[in-house]
Amino acid sequence: EMSKDVQINVETVPTSELRGAVLYSDVEIAKRFGLKVGLLRTMRMKGEGPRYLKFSNKCVKYRVSDMEDWIAAHIVDPVR
Repeated sequence: EMSKDVQINVETVPTSELRGAVLYSDVEIAKRFGLKVGLLRTMRMKGEGPRYLKFSNKCVKYRVSDMEDWIAAHIVDPVR
């Protein structure tokens, strides 16, 4: 299960982890993955959801790899 501490402190992330990463706003990532922006914002406020980068209170970005990891962690394989 993913940690509830999903905020990435950009000052402590190794530069190599961010190098070449394409960053998306919550609006862009919501559209790309078919989610509502409000859902992402609510999850951030609750300390849930996918990892994200917070550059300031008004500048939050997401990486596709973090979204894919979060989605993969929520796959349900029902017992039949």
